[in-house]
Amino acid sequence: MKKILSILLVAMMIVTLAGCGSKNSENNEKPGDKDSTNTDKKITLKVMDWSDSSKAQKEAFFEEYKKNNPNINIEYTCLTMDQYKNTILSAINSGDAPDLFPLPSGMDLGSVVKEGWFQPLEGLVSDSFKNMFVDGVFKEGVNVIDGKVYSIPEVLQLPNSIIFYNKELFKKAGLDPEQPPKTFSELREYAKKITEAGNGEFYGIIEGGQQVNRWKTAAHDFSALGGSGMSEF
Repeated sequence: MKKILSILLVAMMIVTLAGCGSKNSENNEKPGDKDSTNTDKKITLKVMDWSDSSKAQKEAFFEEYKKNNPNINIEYTCLTMDQYKNTILSAINSGDAPDLFPLPSGMDLGSVVKEGWFQPLEGLVSDSFKNMFVDGVFKEGVNVIDGKVYSIPEVLQLPNSIIFYNKELFKKAGLDPEQPPKTFSELREYAKKITEAGNGEFYGIIEGGQQVNRWKTAAHDFSALGGSGMSEF
């Protein structure tokens, strides 16, 4: 995990705001500027996203990175998805956008590149760095525009709606813990029995998540598995 996070941070340090007049680092310098290699200069990099699932890992790694690079300070802000879009647009319009931020939902990279939001990675990373990623990661129109790479994915997209069941609660509800439900009808039936047995102390099914997109993903995947015809992603 540490190696993956190291690679991620390198990517984060180089994917910087190009055309919004960011005021985040002293003297408005960006990685790649002629004088930015001077280790005596104090640089502040602002990072903003909505990745709450990796927030703790990032914060721990940033602290470790700052210990090894005392001239670089990283200010990390993690918002909810709903908060993020409005916040980032306001920051860009005011000319005070963070140095690194993911593309807001509902926007495509090509459009924001034309607006000058991002600069390409060409000349900032080596081909050997790009080759560390699996085939198919860099796609024209997704993270490549006119043959130039502008972003690096943080995660590999995989099905992510998995149901775990508690065998102890199955026993308390009079269900066989070695025979989990195999159909949606059985899932509803078992969930109802467990909820009734719980009498307010535990419930038949709980879907966690403090952000709208997490509920949307769960509903989407359940619908797809139920035969709605909707794709997984």
